[in-house]
Amino acid sequence: LSVFDPRLPEAPAEPVRLHQSAQAVVGVQLSHDGNLVLSQAQDGSVCCTALGCPEPTLRLQASGPLDSGPSPPAFSPDGASILARGAASVHCWTKDGHLVYNHDLQPAVAVSWDLQRAVSIHRSGHFYSWGADQEGADDLNAGPRSEPQD
Repeated sequence: LSVFDPRLPEAPAEPVRLHQSAQAVVGVQLSHDGNLVLSQAQDGSVCCTALGCPEPTLRLQASGPLDSGPSPPAFSPDGASILARGAASVHCWTKDGHLVYNHDLQPAVAVSWDLQRAVSIHRSGHFYSWGADQEGADDLNAGPRSEPQD
């Protein structure tokens, strides 16, 4: 990870090595406030790094290896939670690294958490969603709802 302003002529800063393994990074996501970056390597490892820091502030592990295309991990809109895909699972942690859930599912090809609901898309054509229900109650621990795509 090298943080720099591409509009300026100065050379980029020396890159920071986020993942200890030589695995390819399959996704990078900037936090909504722009202060943190999430990255996930092909082995399933997830790093959360504050911009300008030389080392990740948090290292997490989802099951690997990830065999589908690039998909970044995701921050919840309030920044309190992190969602990432595993080889055949979806994981959610608090921003402090405490596991909220780990659901074994079909391999996910992508995860997203841009609104109140977190979503994972799977090879089977289904997507699963977690988050606030219609009454606004938080049901992250209740597990996913499966919804087939048309």
